[in-house]
Amino acid sequence: MEIKKSIKEIKKYADQGKLVLFIGSGVSRNSGYPSWEGLVREFDKVISYSEDPSIKKYSSDEMLKIPQYAFSNEAKYYEVLLEQFKLSDETQNPILDSLMSLNPQHIITTNYDIDIHHRYNTQCIASGIRFSSG
Repeated sequence: MEIKKSIKEIKKYADQGKLVLFIGSGVSRNSGYPSWEGLVREFDKVISYSEDPSIKKYSSDEMLKIPQYAFSNEAKYYEVLLEQFKLSDETQNPILDSLMSLNPQHIITTNYDIDIHHRYNTQCIASGIRFSSG
């Protein structure tokens, strides 16, 4: 019964133009983007940090240090980012499509990609960088 009440509340705020969504990384992963650990593995391959990145269990410190080490070769670092976050009009994300069909007034996200902006021509702010369509 609680879920029905929640759905009514969501619909009410959507109808009033007051709906705010918080979209987490699971939604971006559904578009094929890597998790943070997956991205760290890609940087590991570039800098040969570990013997076999595919099976390496990273510590919390390594999850932060490896991208920093990779940044010492900025060109390669950005090459990895561009490859991992390439945008395609072919990519499907039914979860994001469903959320956007609610016509939210605002979207709050901690995601480090710009999938929402790319797909829906919305303004996004990520890591202090403002992405906008106009």
